[in-house]
Amino acid sequence: MRFPKRIKHRGRVLATIYGKSKSYPLYRVWWTASGRRMMQAFRAYSEARKRANNKKTELAKSSAAAALTAGQARDALAAFERLQSFYQSTGRRVSLLAAVSQFAEAAGKQEGRTMT
Repeated sequence: MRFPKRIKHRGRVLATIYGKSKSYPLYRVWWTASGRRMMQAFRAYSEARKRANNKKTELAKSSAAAALTAGQARDALAAFERLQSFYQSTGRRVSLLAAVSQFAEAAGKQEGRTMT
């Protein structure tokens, strides 16, 4: 099998799979999202191919989620769950952006002290 494998959608390369090498013994999938080059490594080619195809679909739909790392996606989901519980207990809806903006403004005024 010859590498790199380019995963295309309508003629546009959206992801690239690089093969194993002596210096890096894993298959790597590279893609660009929001101007950042992102990479994920896999032991098996089948896993790398599956991930590349999933990323191709996300990028073709111009999904903003494609720019998030796995940790950032988990944090965002946890934040949304916390905002939903806030809404259930108070009846007030707050967007994630509004919550982060208010926190950043309040934390900036604390001069290094914690909020509590």
